[in-house]
Amino acid sequence: MKPVVKRWIVVISILIFILCYTFFSLRFQTGLPCIFHHFTGWYCPGCGLGRSVRHLFAGIQYFCNGEWQFCIGEFQQAFRHNVLLMPCIIPGILLLFYTAWQYIKGIPYHAYLLIRIMERFGFLIAGILLVYGILRNILVILAPPC
Repeated sequence: MKPVVKRWIVVISILIFILCYTFFSLRFQTGLPCIFHHFTGWYCPGCGLGRSVRHLFAGIQYFCNGEWQFCIGEFQQAFRHNVLLMPCIIPGILLLFYTAWQYIKGIPYHAYLLIRIMERFGFLIAGILLVYGILRNILVILAPPC
C-alpha cells in the first residue's frame, strides 16, 4: 500500500472517531469525566470543555434554524463552561486541519506548522494554561457550572 493511502486512512479514521464521539456525546448528553477533577477536586484548564463544545454545537443548530434567542443562550453557556475555548476553537480547528494536510502530503514531521508553533510558543501556551487552571480554582466565576 502506498504511504499516501496509509496517511489518508489514518486521518479519515481519526475524523470518524471524532465525529462518532461528538454524535454520541450530543445524542446522549454524556462525555468523558475529568480524571484530574475526580481525584483532586480542582478544575483543570480543560474542565467543562466537552460541555462547552456540546453547547457550541447546539447554538450552531439553533442559529441554522433561525431560533436566535436559544442560539445566544447556548453560546453563553458554552462560554460559561470553558472561557478559554471560545478564542481558541477556530484557530485550533484550522491548525489541526492544516497539520492533517501536511501529514497527508508527506511533509517531514519537523516542518509541521503545529510543531514550529509549539517550539516557539510552547512555554507561553503552557504558562497561560497553568495560570488559567489556577485562576479557575480561585475565582468562582471561571469555574464551570456543575
